[in-house]
Amino acid sequence: MNVIKFLIMVLSLLFLYQYTFAQSMPIVENKSLVLAKVKSVILGKFPYVELVLEVLESKSIEGYKNFIKKGDLILAIPYSLKSIDPKVLLLPENRNLLLCYYLRPLDLIYATIELVGDERGSGYVIREVERVGEISKDNIKDIIKDFMRVKGIIKEEDIQVEVEEKDNYYFVKVFVEDKVYNLVLDRSLAIISFD
Repeated sequence: MNVIKFLIMVLSLLFLYQYTFAQSMPIVENKSLVLAKVKSVILGKFPYVELVLEVLESKSIEGYKNFIKKGDLILAIPYSLKSIDPKVLLLPENRNLLLCYYLRPLDLIYATIELVGDERGSGYVIREVERVGEISKDNIKDIIKDFMRVKGIIKEEDIQVEVEEKDNYYFVKVFVEDKVYNLVLDRSLAIISFD
């Protein structure tokens, strides 16, 4: 009987030791740059939000492990919401995270996402986010055509476009009759330069 009590005590101590020290094992430093589609938005009291994201692309960031794979469905929250201090949200590097509260299902985003936590629990946090449009040459053509129409450059003429993607920008040449216009669009398809 004493042998059984001794074995139970030893096993309990081993379990307690393993549980205690395994809990403090941090997750390996990791960050991923992802293109994701917002599938669901769970709103709390501003600015609290949780996002269900479908990962369309996942790229490694140099020096970090990439735990996120194309096709993953993840639940993520903005990093600043992990902090108790509301001033953290207003820091310049965290301001863009306020965008997360205004995202809606089917939005496309580029985000830097990290898996944080330890063996007791982990979760995904968004460190940076940028909303992007549904990116295709047809969308760019429609955006530019509408822009040129409201600016009075064209009426109903069809335009021809050449699109070159470089350094997260779209450099577009627009051919209207005998004139050529140059535009630059950012990843969200906002026009940032026109001549």
